[in-house]
Amino acid sequence: MVKQRLGRLLAVTAAVAAISGTGAAAASAAPQLAVDGGSTAPGYLWIVNSGDEPAAITDVQITAGDLFWVGRDPDECSGVTLLPASGDGCWIRVGGTYGSLEFAIAGYPSQTIDLR
Repeated sequence: MVKQRLGRLLAVTAAVAAISGTGAAAASAAPQLAVDGGSTAPGYLWIVNSGDEPAAITDVQITAGDLFWVGRDPDECSGVTLLPASGDGCWIRVGGTYGSLEFAIAGYPSQTIDLR
């Protein structure tokens, strides 16, 4: 009898979490940074948020490859918040042929974009 009640309680708790957005589905909601495929100027990368939560970018670092910063202000993303699926974006200017950029995002794990 106790097992049946516990089973029902767990089922109700899971249903309430699913309805209120506090369960596993809510935990998977996150920003997802990507290079917009429409970036056509060499060395200019338009970074967008294709996820389902805002991305408050606090820092961008080159973490691998032969990439290097280009220009006086190559990182226009640090300090910017990109809204999800809004078309908002920010420019990163790099030279080189391959490597990785790591984006620190407030409240979320860092995200890496590999460039080839």
